[in-house]
Amino acid sequence: MGAGTGANGGEGGSSGVTRRRACTCTKDDFLPEESFKSWGNYVNALKETPTRLVDRVFSRSSVEGELEVKARSEHEMKKTLTWWDLIWFGMGAVIGAGIFVLTGLEAREQAGPAVVLSYAVSGVSALLSVFCYTEFAVEIPVAGGSFAYLRVELGDFMAFIAAGNILLEYIIGGAAVARSWTSYFATLCNHKPQDFRIHAHSLPDDYNQLDPIAVGVIIAICILAVLSTKGSSRLNYVASVVHLIVIVFIIICGLVNAIFSRSSVEGELEVKARSEHEMKKTLTWWDLIWFGMGAVIGAGIFVLTGLEAREQAGPAVVLSYAVSGVSALLSVFCYTEFAVEIPVAGGSFAYLRVELGDFMAFIAAGNILLEYIIGGAAVARSWTSYFATLCNHKPQDFRIHAHSLPDDYNQLDPIAVGVIIAICILAVLSTKGSSRLNYVASVVHLIVIVFIIICGLVNADIKNYTPFAPYGPRGIFKASAVLFFAYVGFDAVATMAEETKNPGRDIPIGLVGSMVLTTVLYCLLAITLCLMTPYQSIDVDAPFSRAFAMVGWKWAEYVVAAGALKGMTSVLLVGAVGQARYLTHIARTHMMPPWFAKVDPKTGTPVNATAAMLAATALIAFFTKLSILSDLLSISTLFIFMLVALALIVRRYYVSGETTKENRNKLVIFIILILVSSAATSGYWALGGDGWIGYCITVPLWFLSTAGLAFLVPQARSPQVWGVPLVPWLPSASIAINAFLLGSIDKDSFIRFGIWTGILLVYYIIFGLHASYDTAKASEVKAIKDGAYRKVEEGLQDNSTAKSGSDRIDG
Repeated sequence: MGAGTGANGGEGGSSGVTRRRACTCTKDDFLPEESFKSWGNYVNALKETPTRLVDRVFSRSSVEGELEVKARSEHEMKKTLTWWDLIWFGMGAVIGAGIFVLTGLEAREQAGPAVVLSYAVSGVSALLSVFCYTEFAVEIPVAGGSFAYLRVELGDFMAFIAAGNILLEYIIGGAAVARSWTSYFATLCNHKPQDFRIHAHSLPDDYNQLDPIAVGVIIAICILAVLSTKGSSRLNYVASVVHLIVIVFIIICGLVNAIFSRSSVEGELEVKARSEHEMKKTLTWWDLIWFGMGAVIGAGIFVLTGLEAREQAGPAVVLSYAVSGVSALLSVFCYTEFAVEIPVAGGSFAYLRVELGDFMAFIAAGNILLEYIIGGAAVARSWTSYFATLCNHKPQDFRIHAHSLPDDYNQLDPIAVGVIIAICILAVLSTKGSSRLNYVASVVHLIVIVFIIICGLVNADIKNYTPFAPYGPRGIFKASAVLFFAYVGFDAVATMAEETKNPGRDIPIGLVGSMVLTTVLYCLLAITLCLMTPYQSIDVDAPFSRAFAMVGWKWAEYVVAAGALKGMTSVLLVGAVGQARYLTHIARTHMMPPWFAKVDPKTGTPVNATAAMLAATALIAFFTKLSILSDLLSISTLFIFMLVALALIVRRYYVSGETTKENRNKLVIFIILILVSSAATSGYWALGGDGWIGYCITVPLWFLSTAGLAFLVPQARSPQVWGVPLVPWLPSASIAINAFLLGSIDKDSFIRFGIWTGILLVYYIIFGLHASYDTAKASEVKAIKDGAYRKVEEGLQDNSTAKSGSDRIDG
């Protein structure tokens, strides 16, 4: 602030000139205002500080004023940018160190896999701000950004405070990105992120990692930025395209790693430790048979028999049960081999995870949990119906009609909720205690079933069997698809493998034995019902008890109702035990929160998982009608059983490192042909194809595909203890039958199934994928540290270890 030189202009301002090699500047370039022309002016300005401050705080700029100040730059900025440039500038400005560095930091130390929600919250906040910025930028198109907008609306003082913070944000943000640039450059050069920084020991810890490369990058960027805005835009466009390609690569490869990674048998056994306590081994084959029959014989036979006989199959409902029974028995064979080889509580989730990978296992697991919830809800509602008949009331009398709710959800059932709560308490107390209670209930149940068959046949009228199949073959198979619900439950027995004393002996006897006995009893009960009463007169809510009332045996109605209640209580109890173990094992992999995996040290049961599953079951049971539940349940079950059969084929025919590339390719081709031919048969049936031409193409294709697999691809693995006979014919037949029955299910059920699967995919992408991935990698690190040198989640083992089911088809 020299003595008025510039004010008078006397020396042409030459005395104030400071010369530099690369640039020329004067005092007026920095402080040209009147207050800084002389020291006297500056002293006077300081004296007026309060007045000036009040003026600046309460004064506002104007749009015209902001446009006018552009002239103070001496030259106009070139108008060379379009919306296309701005899009890429925006992406280039935003997608950088934040996502590539801060994601890891915050996920590790603050949010975990829920960091995706943190990004979502921040994104919503940023998007709202973008709307505000956009209006201002259109109305006030100057380079000042938020500083100009605040100056117009809130005045100079607030604009200056904001401007200082904005400049600090730019400086710190640029510095963070530049340092991150160095870290990624180091990894590109096969070095650790810190290797290219200089450690200055004399400086404080947070400031002693000197980064000359970051300085060099910033200098280069500075040169590029001052040369040309359009040139910067073009460079940013190219860089952003490459950037997006890398991001897409990261996302796709990350998902591929999660989708196609495989667990191993040892891996599934290892995750048991995440429950903190072992489940008690207290069960034998005798327990499993009764568990199997207790799990299966319940609402399906006592309710759906009447519904499907009356509306779909007529007396031919016995054939529907036979078809469903054959399909279920084939699935039982597949489940049994897996349960013996992989004796953990995860059931089909663990088997699919070993053979088909995390992604398919999770999708199946979500449907399995839905199956358990819906199945339990359906049984609980049927329990209320039979309880009403036992009390000499109509099946619907004990429900509350809520007129304001939709038709399929307005029959509220508080009794069903109470029953589920009681079952939950029993299930968490003791597995062995549940087994004993189930054993007693199943014995009573069988006595009642024998009573129904004998006394029902005494009252049989052969005329009721005419017509035998009033709705034709289509009605029989449609009923069969729904009646598959009656066989749901045996997979719950497979989840008890972890608590079985001798899985190699007990599981095959328990599973196969209970399924054969159940199928025979179902067929006998279906024959008895349709011989007792014409199919048009069957009561759809309580068919067996009402059938005895119709033939004049009023007292027998109460005996049958009591027996049905016993049976459905068994189903609920076994289902509660099985579904909790399923959720427990899923939570052990961290695809669901690990809180569900905790096993109570006193009872040896998964209390958290049991309570959570039965709470969901109670909620569904309170609102939803049986007809809605049964259709949705069957589609989930058939889908899962088909996947288990496919997994068994993969297990038998592929071992990584042993199966040749040629045999692997043939296996893939034959599996695709089996699936395509089965789906084509199902689709032709679903679309109403009653002719034989379509089946003459699809059925031989399935047969030749299975034969090709049997004779042209050698089996790579033999079961160590117990195996499915006639592989690949039995699992291939299971795939074909399950797919065919899917073609008999109504469209609305597929829509509900699709919606649920979509919800599962969203959950998997947001939470399950990241949690399970982190857990898997942590297990790998732990295995290496322990000296095992195997990748638990990918199934790579040293040569001394038996080849596991973690093998995958490399692609």
